Amino acid sequence: MIRSFLALVLGSLGTAVTSVISMIIMLFDRQGKSVQFIMSKWAWFLLKLAGVKIEVNGLENITQGESYIFISNHASLLDIPTVCLGLPFQLRFLAKKELFKIPLFGPALLSAGHIKIDRGNLESAVKSLKEAAIVLKKRGYSALVFAEGTRSLNGEVGRFKKGGVILALSMGIPIVPVSISGSASLAAKGVYLVKSGGIKMTIGKPISTEGKDISARHQLVSVVRDEVIKNLVEEDAV
Repeated sequence: MIRSFLALVLGSLGTAVTSVISMIIMLFDRQGKSVQFIMSKWAWFLLKLAGVKIEVNGLENITQGESYIFISNHASLLDIPTVCLGLPFQLRFLAKKELFKIPLFGPALLSAGHIKIDRGNLESAVKSLKEAAIVLKKRGYSALVFAEGTRSLNGEVGRFKKGGVILALSMGIPIVPVSISGSASLAAKGVYLVKSGGIKMTIGKPISTEGKDISARHQLVSVVRDEVIKNLVEEDAV
């Protein structure tokens, strides 16, 4: 209980401090190449505070320096630091616009080049994806998408939204399914206590978008979701 309370308080403080540092650094790093370093240190700090250890499997499936669209399930607040620490790439997140309104954190997201999506406005969302595709492709960055759009209430994988697949098709780069197991039992949605324990992240094999156009989006969403579910492990095996 005490550890959980300290993790929440110090984690929030650490996030605020990191946000300020990030915004300052971005004034001098217009290409955002320091983002991955900052995010990994922030993630390490949060997970260390919470007493959470992560195990990453499947790194051999991806190539350092390549660009991918990583698509993952989402069951816990711990998923974000898990992927930030476990994926050694220049990652940018597709995030709902509401997150960009959070004091300090929101401006830091914006300055770092993360992608704001307005779920209530299809035209705006499509425009954001097209603009993001141009910037990400030019800089050779990757993107991370929690395709369910929000954290699962019961740990079950919900319906996947198409934004990540559309972004991959627009960029013509592979999609990599990412399966996060064990996080739901440590910090489930609606529960404000964080438990210590282990999280397993499994990186699947890239799914090619070569030769495919936007008409393939429905099929690809189904394939990616099936791969994410296939690579999940039982909670007691984490």
